[in-house]
Amino acid sequence: MENTKQTEYQPHASNAFIADVMLSCPCCGGEPELNFIGNTHTKSRKVTIKCKKCRLQRTDGAIRNDAEWCAKVAIKHWNERHEA
Repeated sequence: MENTKQTEYQPHASNAFIADVMLSCPCCGGEPELNFIGNTHTKSRKVTIKCKKCRLQRTDGAIRNDAEWCAKVAIKHWNERHEA
């Protein structure tokens, strides 16, 4: 049930980058969507990953790092699975 396709993101018309693989939603198995808030020229940058099906989401932000770094951290955290 893992998503193995790499997706290319273009945050706010800056340089494109290939994001790491995002796994499906840990709650419902839905497809995740990555959204950028702010850009490299704003003081605060955030990335939200939200499930298109159940709307579960997480947001990661940074002040000193660029949007690409923020996206990679968000994807890393999204993919961490903790089984009980």
